[in-house]
Amino acid sequence: MEGQVAFLSSGTWSLLGVEVDEPILTEEARLAQFTNEGGVGGHIRFLQNNGLWILQRLMSEWKMCGEEQNYDTILPQAAEAEIDTIIPVDDAAFMNPENMETALLNYCRAHSLKVPQNKAETVKCVLQSLAFKYREAVEQLNRCLPSPIHRLNIIGGGSQNKLLNQLTRYPCLCRTYRSYCYGQHSDSGNGQRRNIQSPGNQRNCKPQRYTASILP
Repeated sequence: MEGQVAFLSSGTWSLLGVEVDEPILTEEARLAQFTNEGGVGGHIRFLQNNGLWILQRLMSEWKMCGEEQNYDTILPQAAEAEIDTIIPVDDAAFMNPENMETALLNYCRAHSLKVPQNKAETVKCVLQSLAFKYREAVEQLNRCLPSPIHRLNIIGGGSQNKLLNQLTRYPCLCRTYRSYCYGQHSDSGNGQRRNIQSPGNQRNCKPQRYTASILP
């Protein structure tokens, strides 16, 4: 089958990319903020970095103010929320604000976006924004590679976040290839039970769950 196999190490910091034989040093790669990192066996990991830190900050803040949310409860509620707001998850406003929820709401107001009215809508906004960023990264990858991506292997704690996987899938679904989720972690991201496999070792790791293709 033609095409590349990409990986997404999904967690607090989510690394999306491919393994290549040589660094990709094009202007397209630079503008898209991809990095070339040395990998196993002399390969290069061509990566872009995002992650679930916004959601994790929100959950931590809600807990501190006595409004703790359980992922098993809030994610199904977020799945039902009717909000289509997309925020740029890599914007400086969300890097390390004093209060993440305030920063998110203020950003929406300042940019004339629909403002989340409750926690479920806030979570939906964050996850669909991250999914949009993943889709954008895949499109950028395809412009940098000699052949398009045909499969995505998802590893890490974020691979257990069913809503994030679904939100990533549906806007991008154009083919019927597969993506696989590896490891045993919490929905939050990088949990304590770590079983993350490097891209080169995925063939030896049994997938914990199958999800349909999320790639164009």
